[in-house]
Amino acid sequence: MGPTDPSFAERERHVEALFAALRRADVGAAVALFADDAHIMRIRYAGGHVSGGHMVATGRTDIARSLREFVRRAPVIRAAAFSWEGEGLLVRVECSLDGPHGGREQWSRLVGYDFAGGLISHVRETTHDDEE
Repeated sequence: MGPTDPSFAERERHVEALFAALRRADVGAAVALFADDAHIMRIRYAGGHVSGGHMVATGRTDIARSLREFVRRAPVIRAAAFSWEGEGLLVRVECSLDGPHGGREQWSRLVGYDFAGGLISHVRETTHDDEE
């Protein structure tokens, strides 16, 4: 499988639908794109190595809570690039959102999306120690 495989394009459209729902602050539409038992994990890097990580949300209810917090910050989010990673999709995500202390903040991260049954089953978001 790879970028010319039809499922690659389907997964790209799925992630684009997620980002469109987040830009509209439509948490219900965003959560509908996740499997019931999906989870979101944040992995931290420092000096080119994994320095830690934690589970952000597990299951649709917890994912909805996490996404509600995210959309309160008025995100402008987009996929800058897609690539194939095993059976999943690796996305360079660019985002601008309200900062916790005013103003806007911007970031660009690699985010891995795995799929099962046509739904997002696992999200791995990378951050750097200085972004936490």
